[in-house]
Amino acid sequence: MKLLSALTLGHIITGVLSFDFKCYYCQNYDQDSQWHYDEDCGADVYQGNIDECHDCNNCYVAIHEGEGGVLRVDRGGTSGHSDGDCTKSTCYCEGELCNNDLCGYCTTTTAQPTPTVTPPSLECFYCQNSDPSLDNYDPTCNSPYYQGNTFKCLSCNSCYMKVLEDTSVVVRGAMNGVFQDGQCLYGTIDELGMDYTECYCTSDLCNTSLCEECDLFKGNRNQTYEH
Repeated sequence: MKLLSALTLGHIITGVLSFDFKCYYCQNYDQDSQWHYDEDCGADVYQGNIDECHDCNNCYVAIHEGEGGVLRVDRGGTSGHSDGDCTKSTCYCEGELCNNDLCGYCTTTTAQPTPTVTPPSLECFYCQNSDPSLDNYDPTCNSPYYQGNTFKCLSCNSCYMKVLEDTSVVVRGAMNGVFQDGQCLYGTIDELGMDYTECYCTSDLCNTSLCEECDLFKGNRNQTYEH
């Protein structure tokens, strides 16, 4: 491991921990939000902001009617849906960058909006300190009680922290999965021979720690513990 350069190590770690499912990510109604504001998000064929989602396998488009009949549109990544699934205000698809339209294939149309309904969302700290080429890079991501970059994810239900032991590498983000508040997962990255701890929480901006609360539960690797 000592023979690996810092740059090589960063590329390997980034490859292992990458957010590898690409979707269009945007919203067109809150200019003050840090979550990918783009006034063109409501375009019939959108080709703007792209982001990568940890543990996603679907993209989505959520459409709501705002003031004056203007469409409020969100695009992003999620999981747990079939290709072509539709609800009254949201459509889902499989395949990277598939969420570039306005749900024209749905049997329900945008003429039936629910303007008073706000889609669920979870705001999490969002950073990593191993690859400066990615937009979520922050060299202070490994700080205890991190208070830096944030990301608001529609349809996510957990924030997470991933800490590589015996290194200074930390990844923080949002995901959609069957995780409990305070749940810990332990494993090994075979390519590097490095152990990691991953912990989950379920409230806004809860992923500010370094998984210290998991230290008493490590036991056997590659198992999940709830405490």
